[in-house]
Amino acid sequence: MVSVILLKIYSLVYQLMRWLICFFVKLIQFIFNLPADFESVVKIGERIFFLIFKLKLNRAIPQVKSRSSISVGTITFSNPITFAAFQGDYRQIMLWLQLGLGGGCMKTIMKSPRPGNSRPRYQQINIEGKRSLVNALGLPGIGIDAFLTHEMLPQLIAFNRPLGISIGGHCESDYRVVFDHVVKFLNTNPPCQFYCELNVSCPNTPSGTDLSQHPNQLKSLLLYMRSISNCLIGVKLSPMQSNAQLVAISKLVGSISNTYINLGNTQFKNCAELGLSQGDLFIGGGGVSGPILYSRTREMVQLISKENMPIIATGGISNCQQASDVLNLGATLVGVATALVSDPFDVASWTRNL
Repeated sequence: MVSVILLKIYSLVYQLMRWLICFFVKLIQFIFNLPADFESVVKIGERIFFLIFKLKLNRAIPQVKSRSSISVGTITFSNPITFAAFQGDYRQIMLWLQLGLGGGCMKTIMKSPRPGNSRPRYQQINIEGKRSLVNALGLPGIGIDAFLTHEMLPQLIAFNRPLGISIGGHCESDYRVVFDHVVKFLNTNPPCQFYCELNVSCPNTPSGTDLSQHPNQLKSLLLYMRSISNCLIGVKLSPMQSNAQLVAISKLVGSISNTYINLGNTQFKNCAELGLSQGDLFIGGGGVSGPILYSRTREMVQLISKENMPIIATGGISNCQQASDVLNLGATLVGVATALVSDPFDVASWTRNL
């Protein structure tokens, strides 16, 4: 009972702080005639999390205990609520794990460091009266070598919760290089609960090969990965793909042992469709995440649940009822991104009811 009350208090404080940061950033941008850029809010939030951990204030945050565990192939999650991170702030991920999430997948990592797209590349918007996010980040990241040697990675591993490594690339060989590094790490650092997820459907990079459109290459990659490791492998698909494409790829993935499907990714829309000015996103559009995706996520889960394979439902799930809904429809796990950014304490409370 005490932890429930504390979660509600922290939730209110978190929402108030987030509102204040958003307000002052927008005010400064207006006064100095700066372009709208929600990434400034994100950066301030990351500094606040740094201070919270620096001052050890995170010790006052209650950890929600899980009621039941769920196995997906060779990996066991402590509960069905997982994070689907598109940000690289390790301290926020530590908070999510401390709050009791069952595990989750890190942001997409590629073989080499990349800056991503130019700013502005991240905005908060309202669609149908609901707060959503749109990102045109372009997969910025530190590269696989820096990721596997990051000073905070051992702290994440210490939670003994499954951690997914989302792998990206411009071609099949890029994916292979990253996976080779991961396998080497797992062979020398047992018994880490790592799994790998192929991001084959990112909508906001201007170039490169989308493996979801090249099933022969995807199959070749999956067979290669399975030949050198028995780790759990997932494939992340997009709500923009047709039902026929989703079924075909799911059958392909299901033919490989110890695999799952993640449904789905962000949905690309241009600035005009989002009611934004052309300059609000440097590339003229981005991947939308948030409540608007939920109905499509639900449809995809209903469709792919017939294939009798593990499913992570990721996209627009914004409350406990929706999480319960997709689980009842056949999803094995729920992946949460936008709702976690908006209020991680509310998401943590879902685990008590599922």
